[in-house]
Amino acid sequence: MKTLMVSLLAYSTAGTGALFGMWLAARWPNPRWSHLVASWGVIMAVVAVWATVL
Repeated sequence: MKTLMVSLLAYSTAGTGALFGMWLAARWPNPRWSHLVASWGVIMAVVAVWATVL
């Protein structure tokens, strides 16, 4: 079960990073930096929650 949780954490983090990369590529050269900070905050919150669950 722990292996499954670690896999879900890894895949969700990778998926979130991929979505963030696509957003940044679409917004380049003028991304809204407030959205950038908010996105990283959401990513860190998801990782923190999964790490607590594990």
